[in-house]
Amino acid sequence: MKNALDLFTEGNEQFDDITMVIFNSNTKELLFEYKNPGFEAIDITTKKINNTFNYLDKKLLSEIGIIIDEMLNNYISYEKKENLIINVNLLIKDDYLYITLMNNGLEFNPLELPTKYYNNESEISGIGGFGITIVRNLVDDIKYSRENNKNVLKIKKKI
Repeated sequence: MKNALDLFTEGNEQFDDITMVIFNSNTKELLFEYKNPGFEAIDITTKKINNTFNYLDKKLLSEIGIIIDEMLNNYISYEKKENLIINVNLLIKDDYLYITLMNNGLEFNPLELPTKYYNNESEISGIGGFGITIVRNLVDDIKYSRENNKNVLKIKKKI
C-alpha cells in the first residue's frame, strides 16, 4: 500500500498525515441450490469452489472436491424424491471450512453406514459406505441431523 501511495504522489512532499487501514476478512461463503439436479451440479459446484478459493493449497482444494463429489453424487444417485432440492453452503472462517449439505429427501443418516475399506485393489467389503468413509477420513468433524424435514450434514475441515 505504501509503495502504491509513493507511486501516486510521484515524490511530492507530504503535506498531511497519512492513515492506512487494511481490512482482511477471513470469511468467504458460497451458496448453491439445485432443484432436481443432474450430475452437472457436481462440476458446477467444484469449478466455482476452485475459482473462489483458488488461494488455497491445491491438495486442500482436491480434498474439498472429493468431499463435494462424494456427497452430491450420493444425493443425486440415490434420492428418488420428486422435486428434490439440494443446498450446499461453504463457509471459510477462522482457519476452518464449514460445509453444510441439505436435501429435502427421505430421512437418511449416511453416518450410520458401516466404515468400509478396500481389502485389496479390486475388492471392497460389501456395498455402500465407502464414499462416506472417504469423507470421514478427509474431515475433522462431521455430523448429521434431521431438521424441518431435511437431511442436514455439517462438515468441518481445518484449512
